[in-house]
Amino acid sequence: MFGDRRGEAVALAGLGDVALAVGDHAEAREHLRQALALAQGAGDRKLTLEVCAAAAELLGRQGQAAAAGRVLRFADE
Repeated sequence: MFGDRRGEAVALAGLGDVALAVGDHAEAREHLRQALALAQGAGDRKLTLEVCAAAAELLGRQGQAAAAGRVLRFADE
């Protein structure tokens, strides 16, 4: 359905997860960034938390532990 922000966010989060799994960090970051914006815009707290967790995992894999911690604290707000 067109205009389904939550559905689009779920799809983008899935693409981000796949990109992360294959080591394409740039692609993962972009998909997760878009997914986060849509999840927040849709007011979906659970999905927002899931996307933040994936983003924190990405940052952790890139050796950015402090940034990963900030993302998780943001998700907890």
